[in-house]
Amino acid sequence: ALFEAGADDVVCLLAGERLSIQAVLTSAHRSVFLSQRLKEVLDKELKEYKQTETSRMQKAFRKIILQLPGRCLDLPAEDSAIPVSSREGTQKLLSVGSYSVGTLVVDSGSGSGSLYVGRHRDTGSCLLRILPKADISMRLGDILQLDREVAIMTNLASHPNIVKAQKALNVRGHFVCVLEYAGCMHLQH
Repeated sequence: ALFEAGADDVVCLLAGERLSIQAVLTSAHRSVFLSQRLKEVLDKELKEYKQTETSRMQKAFRKIILQLPGRCLDLPAEDSAIPVSSREGTQKLLSVGSYSVGTLVVDSGSGSGSLYVGRHRDTGSCLLRILPKADISMRLGDILQLDREVAIMTNLASHPNIVKAQKALNVRGHFVCVLEYAGCMHLQH
């Protein structure tokens, strides 16, 4: 009944025993110690819960973002039927569908992808911009920017000084943009 009334601790006295300052101080110290220990345990549990929930939310958000292509964006949906081969133990692609991945032209770092000279088995040389999905920070803005780039580059009017995108592929682990290949030509020549 005392604890229900709000008591933190109870000091029991034996018959004839008097309440001493030492007994009150000991009881107060024990209450402070127990409340500090309880706070530590609760803080630890709360931190673990927040980390678990944050991780769960990040995974759910990433899953939602990766489902946007093909549903409400111009980027195609992931096509698991497109064969992909990569170097064993690495993420470096060797081929994507009918395209073989050749030499690295530009490694523009994470988020922007890398450019490779490629070869289509029927149409010949092309340029492949390969963006590993793991390198994209998976913010909605990143996916929307990539979608805008693909939409603009695939819908450009033909011009001799502009490289046009031929198609975009969404394969397991990568976004691939197939571009026209201008060879070693550049604006200085």
